[in-house]
Amino acid sequence: MAPFLTPNKDIILFDGVCVFCNNYINYIIAHDPGAHFVFAHLQSDAAKDIASVRQLDFESTDSVFVIAGQQVYSPATAILYIADRLNLPWYSKAKLLRLALPFARNYIYSVFAAGRYSLFGKTESCIYPGPEIRQRFLS
Repeated sequence: MAPFLTPNKDIILFDGVCVFCNNYINYIIAHDPGAHFVFAHLQSDAAKDIASVRQLDFESTDSVFVIAGQQVYSPATAILYIADRLNLPWYSKAKLLRLALPFARNYIYSVFAAGRYSLFGKTESCIYPGPEIRQRFLS
């Protein structure tokens, strides 16, 4: 099956060398028992295929995206979408962020994203999930 054809699943594309991003993906996996999300790191062939088919430019950013059906959510909105799908208790507070204009959310996210390597670090390679989770990663 093509990496962008995942029926009934949303695809999270993430920066595979970002320590914070890898920890965030582990958090999502732990809080997504229904395995609603599948994953691909932006450096992977799967993400490159998705970018080509969807005509997206992942090269100019190294952040998080969600592909949900025909919809593509960019970083700040993607984070809110993920929280909504996971139905986390703290999400009711995060819903206030939806009231902020998209450009304001994106600006706040871009400030965080710009400093995340210096705050949390960067790895040479992506997370390597165990066999029970590996099936949720697009190659």
